[in-house]
Amino acid sequence: MWGRTIYENVRKFVQFQLTMNISLLTVIFISSCSIGPPPFKVIHLLWMNLIMDIFAACALCTEPFIHREGVACLPRESRKAKIIRLNMWRNILPQVLYQVLVMVILMFAGQCMFFDESFNIITLETRDSNNDPTDRMRKDFACFHTFVLMNLFNMINCRVVGID
Repeated sequence: MWGRTIYENVRKFVQFQLTMNISLLTVIFISSCSIGPPPFKVIHLLWMNLIMDIFAACALCTEPFIHREGVACLPRESRKAKIIRLNMWRNILPQVLYQVLVMVILMFAGQCMFFDESFNIITLETRDSNNDPTDRMRKDFACFHTFVLMNLFNMINCRVVGID
């Protein structure tokens, strides 16, 4: 019972990590190829990888085993069974598409949606001559918070690996 539960919890953690990392890499690739510097700075990436890994591991890998009247509810797994199944990909890919779509909209249209004056997202620096943050830095900060919140809610989605 305990071994099956640990295996299921590891699958939940892998599903969360794949979702977060695929969407993060896609957003960084799209922004680097189009607008130059990505909206996430190095410290943002470090925070996302370290803190989100720790929270996800604590949340997803500490669930107790499920039993009904002394019988384990999780089926037996073959030794040759894959960790990542098709139903996990059905959970991962739509969430990745959703996160990438939201981030692309924020990266390219965020200045039109949230600021009174439009600005050039390629040439505007993140700090002005007085070392004060510019609207681009505020937009990048909003992108970072949006991505983190999307992944915190994704952690709730990953509590269920899926039904075959």
